[in-house]
Amino acid sequence: MSATLNLRTMRTIAEGQVNSLKDFISLHRLKKTRGEAWFIQQEEILQHRRQVVTLIDAEITRRQEREREAA
Repeated sequence: MSATLNLRTMRTIAEGQVNSLKDFISLHRLKKTRGEAWFIQQEEILQHRRQVVTLIDAEITRRQEREREAA
């Protein structure tokens, strides 16, 4: 399956990954099953995924503005 994802689908996937990772981190904080270095690493990954969502949002907005200008 080599279908190209549109921006809305990519955003939905990225946002789902952010939410899943937040839940995963919270669960492990409650259970105290991981060391602090693991949490630091996961928080960095979470920050990156949040940035991906922000970049996708910016691209969606940019394209919408370009379409309005063209109309």
